Parts: sequence; C-alpha cells; structure tokens
Amino acid sequence: MTLLPRLIAGIALGCLLALPLPCVALGATAPEQGIAAVVNDDVISVHDLDTRIALVLATSNLADTPENRRRLAPEVLRTLIDGTLKRQEMRKQGVSVPQSDIDRALTQIASQVNIQPGQLADYLQAHGVHMSTLIDQLEVEIGWMKAISRIAGDRANVSAEEVDEEMARLSAGSADVQYHLSEIFLPLDDSADQDTVEETAQRLVAEARGGANFAALARTFSQGPAAANGGDLGWVARNQLDTPIQTVVATLRPGEISDPIRAQGGYFILAMAGQRAGASAGKTVLSLQQIFLALPRSASDAEVSAAALAARNVGLGVKDCSDFAARAKAAPGIASNSIPAIEPQTMPPELQQIIAPMQPGDVTTPLRTPDGFLVVMLCDRQEQESAVEDRQAVERRLHEQKLSATARRLLRDLRRSALLDVRM
Repeated sequence: MTLLPRLIAGIALGCLLALPLPCVALGATAPEQGIAAVVNDDVISVHDLDTRIALVLATSNLADTPENRRRLAPEVLRTLIDGTLKRQEMRKQGVSVPQSDIDRALTQIASQVNIQPGQLADYLQAHGVHMSTLIDQLEVEIGWMKAISRIAGDRANVSAEEVDEEMARLSAGSADVQYHLSEIFLPLDDSADQDTVEETAQRLVAEARGGANFAALARTFSQGPAAANGGDLGWVARNQLDTPIQTVVATLRPGEISDPIRAQGGYFILAMAGQRAGASAGKTVLSLQQIFLALPRSASDAEVSAAALAARNVGLGVKDCSDFAARAKAAPGIASNSIPAIEPQTMPPELQQIIAPMQPGDVTTPLRTPDGFLVVMLCDRQEQESAVEDRQAVERRLHEQKLSATARRLLRDLRRSALLDVRM
C-alpha cells in the first residue's frame, strides 16, 4: 500500500523541495519570458502553472483566493515537473492513451464533483479551466502506468504461489476489522528531505480537513498506485497494513482524515470512508451522506437556534444524496462528506437507533454535538457479500504493488538525472 508527493520552488523562494530534485539556482527575478521551469528540453510555462492551479481549485473544493494560489503554486509546479518527466518517458516507450481510457477517467472525475459527465466541460469553463488541461493531466496519469507496465514486463507478474501465500495470510486474519480507505502517498527518497516532505503532508491534511475534495488532492498529488482512482484503496484488512498505519487507522472514525503517517517508503495520509467486521457475509452495510455545521461552544441560545435551522434547511426537500451534498456545498459554513459503506454496529449507539428505522432517502433532524450540528441522510442499505478477496482480486492487488514499486524507482531515477532549471 502506498501514497503522496510534491513541492518545489526556486532559490528565490528558498528552493523548497518535497522530494529530492536537482535544482539550478537563479537570481530573485521574475520568471524569464513566462517560463516557470525547464525540464530537460521541455518548457513549463507560467501559463501552464496557472491553469493547473485553477484545475486543482476547481476539482478540490478549495476557494480561488490569492492565498490558496500562492500556497498551491510550489506543490503544483512539482506535479508538472514530475508529469513532464513521465511524459518524456512515455514518448521514449512509444505509449499512447486511447480515448476510451480518458472517457472513463472523466466520468469518475465528474462523479467526484457531483455532476454528470456531459456537464464537466461547462463546469471547468465556469472555473476558468479548459477541458484540455484536465485531459493533459489524465493522459500523463494513465500513460505513465502503461509505460511502467511495459518497462516492468515479466517482473510484475504474480505467481500462483504468491497468490496462495497472500490468500492464506488473509484467511488467517479474516476475522479482523476491515477499512474502506483512500490514500495520499508522499514518497521519501532521501531522509535529509524528511522535514520538507512532512511539511507538505501537513499542508495537504489541513486542506483536506478544511473541505478540499480528498479524491481530487489524491489524483493531483499522490504517488500511490490508486492515485488515478482518487486514492481509493477499497476495503483493506487490518493485517494488510503496516504496523504504524494500523495504529492510526484504528483511531479513525468514518469521514475522518489522518495526520501524516511515517511508514515504509514515505508519508501516508488516509481518509476513512467506512469500516466493517471481517468475513462479513450477510451483514448490513449502510451508505450515508452527512453534513456538519460547526458552532463555537460559547454560542448563545439564539446562535444555536439559527444554526439548527440552517442545518435543517439543507435537508428539506432533497431528492437524493447527490442533491444533499450539492445543497451543502452551496450553503456557507457547512461541510459535507460521504460515507460509502459502514456497518451499523461500528456507529455510536445513539446514531444506530436513529438510523435503524430510516429508509433510503430519509434525513435526520439536526443532531446536536459538542461542536455543532450533524445531519445524516441514508443513501442505501444492503447486505454485504463476503469480505475476503477472491484470487483474481489478490492477484490484481499484488500486480499493482509491483508496478507501483517500479514506478517509484523509475521516477526517482528520472528526477536525479534530469536537467532542471526552476525559474520562479
């Protein structure tokens, strides 16, 4: 399992590097002729950087403010530098990306921002982003993994013995709790860069907890194998996780985001979407959408009443969970998050009692918490099939892990050998 990346600014801004890269120091002057960086023979323009920042803002639910643009600039520039190195390797390997792969990725992104695929171009245009900017990013994400598959060749194949061993390990821990996790992975190639990488991870955690779309952040910044899927790892058994990650995940509730976790290979940021008991065949699994309106503990009675009314109004007349999420997004001061799958017994007893008689589409009244008001909508209720992975799923996961390891090694080597000139 793996997760997130990047941060770079020129010497004029301290030459901050999220990961080790060769750096050429320039004077503290404006970017020459609109050039942000030169990577080997390819140029990244200031316009390229500005449009990619706009894309991140449009898809991650971050406000388009000068402060957010300034804070994102070094991290986004790093993704563009990495993307340029990846595209150069794709050209070397003769890799192209079919339109069908792009279309599937666009459908997934539209879902992440709660719109239909046909509305995506207009949505981006409203945020000052041309569709070609997103397609360029997707081509690199998809094409890079195709190039890695070609480079890894037979070394990424998974033997029957490897699958048998993993299946036995999973069966031994089949009673373990399982977590539905998403990840952002920030690799650490050099221990000397640990402080800088950790600072980048802390910044991304703050953005995610502040309302940024975790899947969009993962798609942009993560170096994990699930980055193209918004970091979604699916259901993961506790015994599949490294010990430092197990310890942290056990403390998370659905909807929460971890602090950066230092584990093998780098830093991990995890988002908990749900949890269930192991071997949970036939168990009830709920899909929920919840909103939260924060309120100071010192709030007056009038402020509490006004907040309760505002939270209640978001849920009035909503058609489904997508509508509920869209309403929350449009309401000032209200945070929203989806819990795709959670077993009732893992929820607080009071909430279990409230949700038990509800039908899909029902919305709770505002529930008072020490820090504000919570409103929950039941999206779906179903019986969960066996939680144990089948052989094909295990083989696919092991194959992806091998490809991910190859990708990390190759990108590290490409960074170290690159002729990089950062001009801002």
